[in-house]
Amino acid sequence: MTSAAGCGIAGGVSEDATEHRRTAHPEDAETFAPDAVPTLRRAVEEVCWLLGRGYPLSLAVRAAGDHHQLPLRARLALTRASAAPQDVRDRAARCVTSEDLRGATLDVDLFNALITLELALGGGVLFACADGPLRDLAGMRGSYRLARETAPAVELLLDHVAQMSLSRCAFCIDAPVSNSGRLRALLAERIAARGMDVSLEMVPDADAALRGRAVVASADAVVIDGSPRWCNLAREIVHARAPGAWVLPLGG
Repeated sequence: MTSAAGCGIAGGVSEDATEHRRTAHPEDAETFAPDAVPTLRRAVEEVCWLLGRGYPLSLAVRAAGDHHQLPLRARLALTRASAAPQDVRDRAARCVTSEDLRGATLDVDLFNALITLELALGGGVLFACADGPLRDLAGMRGSYRLARETAPAVELLLDHVAQMSLSRCAFCIDAPVSNSGRLRALLAERIAARGMDVSLEMVPDADAALRGRAVVASADAVVIDGSPRWCNLAREIVHARAPGAWVLPLGG
């Protein structure tokens, strides 16, 4: 369990965070325009079909991308949105909802969930993927900056978790990621203000730390496949609390 005391940053979000935005990429309005979505959906179907027949993901995306003459960011969307049919079935069978988890435990891949919520609030594009989760093209790569959308996204996350009646909840935070300490400070402050019983775990690698835990919340396939059950938490929150988010349904 953590508290706001000793976290090092009063107030959580500094002034410069209000200048950074988690918004849409300049190319996305054209790449993911409404008239492009049917082609993208067909391409995802083709990639999934090829994956089900043993093709590697890179080759399947290249084949579908070349066939439909898709730009780079559209091909990245195919990579994020596609999954082999067997993986789609397996992940669906192990997915539980917030309602299913009353009285249970939940371990949350914090950066994964939070960036999705930030993009939902900032107008970035999110993809409803073949295997169920919402994914994006943000690509953290070890670097993260608090943004104007961070504090509101934290509030959405905590609002939802507070209503789940969990017996235990932990947010796993990748400690090596830049500004992870500042994010922890913000979370600790908001959790303490609400009087919530949520622990913050600073870990070397959230993917590894979450592996094998009873129920995880993440859109990362490695995390989802490493535990018995998973909760599609970010998608639930976006659907319930950010209905104006830019979500493209690329999955089945």
